[in-house]
Amino acid sequence: MFGIGFPELMVILLIGFLVLGPEKAMALSRDFGRILADFKKKAGQVEKAVLSELNKAGAEAPPKEKNDVQAAEEKKSS
Repeated sequence: MFGIGFPELMVILLIGFLVLGPEKAMALSRDFGRILADFKKKAGQVEKAVLSELNKAGAEAPPKEKNDVQAAEEKKSS
């Protein structure tokens, strides 16, 4: 995570809490959580739409994990 460990992250959060104050820090955290949840929801919708279009076109869905990618490559080469 960008070369930042847990202790460094905690120091950054503590400084942010002290600078912003408890009310603004909590409001900012809540807003960030909502934005992150909305982003995950939209990403899921895009993934569903792409997979739906792939299924309509008769194409195989792309593998989700590295092991699945290796298995698909081995299947193609045999």
